[in-house]
Amino acid sequence: MSIHETYYQTAILGAGGGGYPAAFALARSGISTVLIDDKGNLGGHCLFEGCVPSKAIREGASLAAFAHKPSKAGVSLTFKNPLRWKDVRDFKDGMQTRRYAQHLEDVRAAANVTLVKGRGTIIDEHSLEMIDYTAQETTRVRFDNLIIATGSHAKYLPIPGGSSTLTSHDLFAWQEALEELPKRIIIIGAGYIGVEIAFMLAEFGVHITMFEALDRILPQMDEEISQTLDGILRERANIIVSAKVIRIEDAGAEKAVTVQTAAGEKTYKADAVLTAIGRGPNVGTDIGLANAGIHFDARVGIFTDTAMRTNMPHIFATGDVTTKSMLFHAAARMSQVAAYNILYPDRPADTFEPLEMPATVFSDPEAHTVGYTLAQAEANGLHVFEIRRPMGVEARAQILEETRGFFKMIVEKDTERIVGVQAVGVDAAAISAISHIAVRQRLTIDDLSRMTFPHPTQFEIFDRITRKYIH
Repeated sequence: MSIHETYYQTAILGAGGGGYPAAFALARSGISTVLIDDKGNLGGHCLFEGCVPSKAIREGASLAAFAHKPSKAGVSLTFKNPLRWKDVRDFKDGMQTRRYAQHLEDVRAAANVTLVKGRGTIIDEHSLEMIDYTAQETTRVRFDNLIIATGSHAKYLPIPGGSSTLTSHDLFAWQEALEELPKRIIIIGAGYIGVEIAFMLAEFGVHITMFEALDRILPQMDEEISQTLDGILRERANIIVSAKVIRIEDAGAEKAVTVQTAAGEKTYKADAVLTAIGRGPNVGTDIGLANAGIHFDARVGIFTDTAMRTNMPHIFATGDVTTKSMLFHAAARMSQVAAYNILYPDRPADTFEPLEMPATVFSDPEAHTVGYTLAQAEANGLHVFEIRRPMGVEARAQILEETRGFFKMIVEKDTERIVGVQAVGVDAAAISAISHIAVRQRLTIDDLSRMTFPHPTQFEIFDRITRKYIH
């Protein structure tokens, strides 16, 4: 490989949600920017094997679930073929292909942005080594500012056989997903990824056993969300909580998973095992963080302030690599914050607030949480009260014959400002956008009560719940 030098005002490692929004924002202001990404395209983990393909598959499963309802909104449906994994997988691949092509067109149309398929390693505070996989060149890149958006990876259990399992990659990766689904699967981990996978695979007729080391599914979310979805998911899956997986072994064509519970050890068998215990930040030594004196931890990622600055004021970190909020939309917001603070260093800094981020579960029905739960608000010394309304009383929910679930707001007593929202029910993921606006903009019950939402949509629940409580 030949070696030469070049200069960009900003270099960005990673073209996922933490990288490309900043690149385009900087480029629009005339800042020359290089995006270095090992996939050579935009979207990162989210588009390749994460939220986008998983929701494409989930959409097929949701349509099948609706078709299985007794009345099906008054329509008689017959099927030539049942829900087939191959068909849904092919749809997913086609959708990813279209989005990749669209992203490349966006790059071609943008001035001041160079996208390189390759790898970047930091050399010192103002330079990195870039290996261009396509051109087979190694280049020394000098920069004024750097954004590190290297994302995350699926974690495995550090136990015998722990690295021999499937992950979400095997279900959702572009052109690399499983050819066939197992008839029986064990899912280790009941966070939002494991729960979403369980709901969708159940529609394909997969027999599911799920283990969670803590005492409830979705242990990081509101307890009522956890309890509600636990009751619904148990109709489709065998869920065992407070269960510590201690080893995974091959048993002929099967996998044997040994679990420790209060009752002792027990071994379960299935055709496949999938690990969904979360993701770890990509802060490996190949990035070269130490060469620039950047502070990081292998488990919690790169340390930044709320302006997304590292301890080196011209170097920023965004997205999963910070572990502040491991969601695509959170990464995109961090990316925008970093771009603003690069462009306007003399203005008050833009900041990222993890608590404001909508966290959704694309289960059946969906769920979301934004801001404080009641317990979190009280633990932080806020004087709050809760208002609530069943999701199933709205016309939209009744049309779709999904009346399970709840909607609740956490409200500050003195100001009646909304500090948190949690919901399970129809369109809960979509309406999280309004919950985010309410918490982010510090809206009050009165503010929301004066808004009008279209009928019949699930958004109406916002003005109806608040009007009830206006004094």
